[in-house]
Amino acid sequence: MQIRGEEHRTLGDSLPADLKTEAVRLNVASREKGGESIITPDRVRELGEKGVREVITDSRGDPTRAARLVAEKAAERVVEGARPERDGGRDR
Repeated sequence: MQIRGEEHRTLGDSLPADLKTEAVRLNVASREKGGESIITPDRVRELGEKGVREVITDSRGDPTRAARLVAEKAAERVVEGARPERDGGRDR
């Protein structure tokens, strides 16, 4: 119960109640296995509510899978940010 309370306090109001409950459940499972919290306030800001919802849904409660999905989403954002801008159809 203590871990669950800590997770609820850490996430605060960063997510809607239904999503926060699922994020807490996932974080508790990770911490009970000796890992870190998967969904943190920083990750919520990074991924947005939609991204967090996708991670929670696609992970199906498996903290290892959730951590991999978070890493993949972060990598996708880096790649998208590194794409060259286009100027009238020509690369700069």
